[in-house]
Amino acid sequence: MNRYTPLSLPIIGALMLLGPVSPAWAQQAASATSPAREAGETMAAPVQIGRTNTGSAAFPSPSTAATALKLDSIPQTDFEKYTGLRRLGLELLTQHTPGADSVLPPDDYLLGPGDEVIIQIAGTVDGEVRARIDRSGMIYVPKVGNVKLAGVRHAELKPTLQAAVGKLYKGFQLSASLGQLRTIRVFVTGSSRFTGSVQVGNLATAISAVVAAGGPSSAGSFRQVELRRGGKVIQTLDLYELLIKGTLVQDQSLQPDDIVHIPVAGAQVAVRGAVNRPAVIELKTGESIKDALQYAGGFTPTAERGRLALQRLSQRLEVGVQEVKWPAGESQPLETGDVVQVYSAVSAASSTQLQNRLVRVSGEVRHPGEYVLPAGASLEDAVKAAGGYTDNAYVYGAELARTTLRRQQEAAYNRVLQDLELNMAKNTSTMQAKDAADLAQLQARQAAESRLIERMRAQKPSGRLVLELPVEARQLPTIGLEEGDELTIPARTPTVSVYGSVFNSGSYALSDKASTLGDYLKKAGGVTKGADPAEVFVLRANGTVVSARQVRSGWFGGSAGFENLTVYPGDTIFVPEQMDKTTFWQLAKDWTQILYQAGLGVAALKTLKN
Repeated sequence: MNRYTPLSLPIIGALMLLGPVSPAWAQQAASATSPAREAGETMAAPVQIGRTNTGSAAFPSPSTAATALKLDSIPQTDFEKYTGLRRLGLELLTQHTPGADSVLPPDDYLLGPGDEVIIQIAGTVDGEVRARIDRSGMIYVPKVGNVKLAGVRHAELKPTLQAAVGKLYKGFQLSASLGQLRTIRVFVTGSSRFTGSVQVGNLATAISAVVAAGGPSSAGSFRQVELRRGGKVIQTLDLYELLIKGTLVQDQSLQPDDIVHIPVAGAQVAVRGAVNRPAVIELKTGESIKDALQYAGGFTPTAERGRLALQRLSQRLEVGVQEVKWPAGESQPLETGDVVQVYSAVSAASSTQLQNRLVRVSGEVRHPGEYVLPAGASLEDAVKAAGGYTDNAYVYGAELARTTLRRQQEAAYNRVLQDLELNMAKNTSTMQAKDAADLAQLQARQAAESRLIERMRAQKPSGRLVLELPVEARQLPTIGLEEGDELTIPARTPTVSVYGSVFNSGSYALSDKASTLGDYLKKAGGVTKGADPAEVFVLRANGTVVSARQVRSGWFGGSAGFENLTVYPGDTIFVPEQMDKTTFWQLAKDWTQILYQAGLGVAALKTLKN
């Protein structure tokens, strides 16, 4: 018991005015201060009862084993490693679980030795007391004395203390609450991470003891936790009730020396794929695929609900994967080691022949826009959906950009650039400069090659599918549509463009007097002295390429010469330069057809030249 100094005269005077006091210490205090009291001094301040915290060393604190664990620190079972999933229930151990001290005691809670009581008084008596109920069931309140609280209900704590203080003082306000509650010893046995005795709060339940012991081990059960008392199993807990339903009404409060036993886990299966909570799940005898899916949180919005895949560990080398129809097979029982796969309707590879197509139609149609067309629809069906052609439509120059083709062209184009860059480097390494002029020419060539590579890398294939239509075409070929297709119908352009090594590059109007390649080369002023006529090529409006090499080889039966090749509206003529030049056209001529095969059009080559 703590000792306190004698009271001064004003305090003793106040006590005498308040009422009777305990004779043992009041008389001693009065005799020690009587001279001052006889001098007629009056009370200067309320009675200070001081602060104290008694008895804490005599009672153990709750076990600290219930610290939240990190998921990575919990060892994986062989089945978890096999499936790549963790056990359902581990989240109970990886999240902070409040101890019993943070739980508000009910009104009928009976106070006992070890419980901490917090008292605050204000008024004629002022102060705060924190004290534990000792083994005799008492707490000591300074200036008041011992108060018996053992066996008092929580709801009666405040009235009991008010009555005790009120015997000595008047005119005060008192509040009382419980601090840290007394602990009890229980035992956790079986397949838990830590076995043995643990100290838990007086209001702790069986699940509190499970968490305090670190939870079930890798072999422990979440479904059959037993509470044993007096040699009998008085309760069996299924922790999935807490996980799935958010309740655990059967979780009883513990009593001293209770035993919480965690048996070995039952059958375990894995549920993965399009479910809300993929996990390794422990099943009870007789539970089916339906139960496993329920524990896994059910289907996601994107799940394919018509079928499931079941891989049975016992038949992995024989049958492999079985298909289970849903919901017809929902009652099929599961065996330990089974793996249930729920397919995703989004990622599942279904036949493209059964899917609608979203396509875009633009240009010279009456109602440009995006349209959803059924499986099997063709290019002409897309034009019909857009209201048909306008009077100015140039069907011969129709452009079809396809997403799948664009990816192929990008891969091919990147390979072309790598080869081009390698060949240029090899050619440069074999050249030797004999004098300053040769050196300047070599440096100029290297600079031109570097600029060409940089500009070519900036270009992206369009994904154009060359339709190879005749110039008089009035409708598109019967090619089926794919998802994401973009169809553009250009307007008829009554011009032919000439670029490259000519005196006057540009676009020239079509006329009845000019219909051949030679005619339009003349309009451009003819080829320059450094031109290479043998490498001239024409890019048709329909995406095809015709070169002088093809005509000479007899591919078109061009006995009359390439200059007599007929040109059509929208065609573009390119005239490269001779090999000893270092301009763009000379460097690019050997790669022309490859570039167009990669989906680069006239606009891209104009950009490269500039």
